[in-house]
This record gives sequence, C-alpha cells and structure tokens, in this order.
Amino acid sequence: MKTTKIEETILSVKEALQMAEVDPEEASKILLNTSCKFFREGNAPFCDHRDYCDGCATLEKQKESAEFYLKWISVNPKEVWDKSFSKPKLREKKSIEEIISSGFNMGMFCSNCYISASCPEFQIGMSCAVDWSAPIEELTPTNIIDYLIRIQSERVNRAQIQEKIDGGVADQNLSVEMDRLTNLTQARQNLNAVRVNFSASVEGSADGIKAGGGILSQLFGPKKEAIEEPKADRIEIQEAEVVEEKKKIGHKKLKSNG
Repeated sequence: MKTTKIEETILSVKEALQMAEVDPEEASKILLNTSCKFFREGNAPFCDHRDYCDGCATLEKQKESAEFYLKWISVNPKEVWDKSFSKPKLREKKSIEEIISSGFNMGMFCSNCYISASCPEFQIGMSCAVDWSAPIEELTPTNIIDYLIRIQSERVNRAQIQEKIDGGVADQNLSVEMDRLTNLTQARQNLNAVRVNFSASVEGSADGIKAGGGILSQLFGPKKEAIEEPKADRIEIQEAEVVEEKKKIGHKKLKSNG
C-alpha cells in the first residue's frame, strides 16, 4: 500500500526524534525539512524562528515543533499549517448511560488499570471485573451517608495501622481521614436535626424605644403590669355655723336670820 505524503512526513519526524540524542545534527536537518517546514510554510504565528530556521533555530525548538506536529496531525491531516490545525473536532455527545451500555465499563480496562500488577482478576484485554455499583438497597440520604461512613471508617483503620508501623509518628494522612469521618458523622446527625427559625420586627419611635430599655428588653423583658395609684377618700366639708352654748348659772337665795 502506497503511503501518502503526510504519512511519510510523520515517519520522518518520528525517526528524527529518535536519533536526536545520537546524531543531533542529522535530526535537526530532518526536522527543518518536515515539521518545521510544515509550520513555516503556513506562517504559523507561534513559530517565532520561521524566518531564520536554517541558522538560529535550536534543536530543542525543533523538537517542540515536531512533538506538537505529531500530536495534532492525526486529528487534522494537512500538508501545510492553518488555523484549524490544532482545533479539536466536534463529535456527537453521548450520555453516561450510553457509554456504560456499550460495554466499555466507564473506560476501566485491565490494560490501563493502576493496580493491574496486584489485582487477582487481571486479564489482558479484558474490562474490569469489579462491580462498582454501591451495595445500597435504597438510595436514600441516610443509607448513602451510612455507606460512606463505613468506607471512611475502614480508611481510618488502615491509616492508623500504617502510622503505628511507621513508629507512631503522627501521620498527616490519618488526620485528614479522621476529619473526613468526623464530617460525615456530623452530616449523619444533621439529617434528623430539627431547625426552627425565628424572626421579629419592632416598629416605633426612637424615644419610645429608649424609654423602654431597648428592643430586646421590650421583646423579652418581664411584662410590666400597670400599678394603679391608690385612690384617696374624699371628705366633703360643708359649711356650718358654730353656736356657742351659754351655760346658765343658778343663784341661790340666802336666807336671812332676820
């Protein structure tokens, strides 16, 4: 099968990058006539050495251009650079459900798994064997938080063992895991918390508020009952005439001897 001009350029660029450490002079010549030429002929604005490539461009600059070329040439195959070269192609969006149902298992494969060396279920070319769905019968807030608390408790236990194995020196990772467990526990308690909001407003003149001792005093202070002043008995004095009573003195008759 005959290769195209673009495919030949890609092969030349890859070979030049491989020989850069062994024969930098020859690698530079190849890059100047392939990837650098691609950007130079398209007047790429970021190619700051396009006017004097043969004399001043360093091999490091040429390698950067070559790696950028290889990154995008398969996405937008072109013989000369233009503005659309490094723009991602748009494609139809897929929902998460569609990706899962297609059998890709959310992109988790044995070949790219970071625990492939120790996983007992590792098989080349197979998707992940673990069912990652949470073992929760009913997805309620309480059940979800209880499930997370169990997981976080296991993390704290493992981190605690590791801390003791390391000589008992305080481990920052253990502290972080403990804080997370505390926050989850607090969130679990808050699910059943009853919250009561109270708001109040007071309207009145400033003089009236000051006289009563402030707003809080008027709202929450003891209720003052009005004290009735004692009513004084009224004594009506009528005008009267004072009459002095004259006493009568009796005169006794003296008997004479004659």
